Amino acid sequence: MPRTPVVENCRYARGPRALGGAGSLLWLVGILLFGAPSPGAEVRDEPHAAKGVEAGRQHLGAGRLGKALNVFESVVRRYPRTLVAAEAQWEIAGMYARNREISKAFDAYQKLVDKFPNSDLHNRAVARQMELVSGIMSAYRRQDTRGERPSDALLPPRIEIKTMLRMILASGAGTETAPEAQFQLGVVLEETGSPKTAKRTHETFIDRYPDHPLADDAAFQIAYIDFKRVREGDLGRIEWAALEMIDFLGRYPDSPKVPEAHHCVRMLGEFEAQHWREMVAYYERQGDARAAAVYRDRLQAKYPAAAAGDQ
Repeated sequence: MPRTPVVENCRYARGPRALGGAGSLLWLVGILLFGAPSPGAEVRDEPHAAKGVEAGRQHLGAGRLGKALNVFESVVRRYPRTLVAAEAQWEIAGMYARNREISKAFDAYQKLVDKFPNSDLHNRAVARQMELVSGIMSAYRRQDTRGERPSDALLPPRIEIKTMLRMILASGAGTETAPEAQFQLGVVLEETGSPKTAKRTHETFIDRYPDHPLADDAAFQIAYIDFKRVREGDLGRIEWAALEMIDFLGRYPDSPKVPEAHHCVRMLGEFEAQHWREMVAYYERQGDARAAAVYRDRLQAKYPAAAAGDQ
C-alpha cells in the first residue's frame, strides 16, 4: 500500500510556511536571485547508481562475492535517495540469505523496507523476511521433534523470532504477508511459554482476517492452547476448553481440524470423568459421604458408562 515518504535532510522541506516572517522574505529573494531549485540529486544520480548495481551484478555472476557486496553497499551509501539503491539493498539481502546468514539477511531486507518504503521491492522484501522466519521456525521444530541438530545456517536465537514477526507486522501492514505473520506470531508465543498472549494474538487474527484460509486454524489454536493446559494438569479448565472446542466445531464444520477437535472433546470428557472418579474416591476415604455423592451423581449424569464401570 502507498506510504508517505519520510523527508530526511530534504532541501525542499523548508519553504515560506516553515520559515515564516523574515524567513519567507529570504526564501522569495533566493528564488528571484537564483531561480527555482534544480531537480533533486536523486534524479541526477540514478544513472550512476544503475551503473554501480550493474557492476555489482557482474561481480556476483563471476563469483566475486566480496567485490559484489562492496559495490552494492557503496551504491546504497553514495546514492541513498535513488530508486536503484533499493535494488542494491535487495541484492545485499539476497547474498546474505544465500550464504545462510539468516539474521544479516533479515536485517538487510528490513533496511530496504525502512529506507525505501515506496520501492516496488518493499512488499517483496517483507515476503522474503517471512520466508526466512518460516525457515527458522521449521529448523527449530525439527530439532525439537526429531532431535536434529541445526544445519549450517546461522540461526538466530529462538527468542528473536517474536521480534522478527512483530517487525514484519509493523512494516508489512496491509501486505499479503501480514496475515501469515500474525498467525505465526500466535504460534511462536504459545511455543515459547506465553499462552495467554498467544490466544489474544489468534483472536486478533480472526478479528482482522475472518475470511482468511488460516482463520479456522487460528480458532482451533485458541481452543487447543486450553486443551494442552488441561492435559498438563490444569483440570479447572476442562469445561472452558471443551466449550472452546465445541465453538470451533460450530463455526468451522468443514475445517481439516474437525477430526482433531472431536478427538480433543473426547479426551476432555475422559479427563473430566477420571477427575470425578478420583474425587469420589478421595471423599470416600475422608469419610465424607455427602461430598462423594455429589461427584458420583455428576459422574452418573454426564458419563453413565464411566460410572457403571466403577460399580
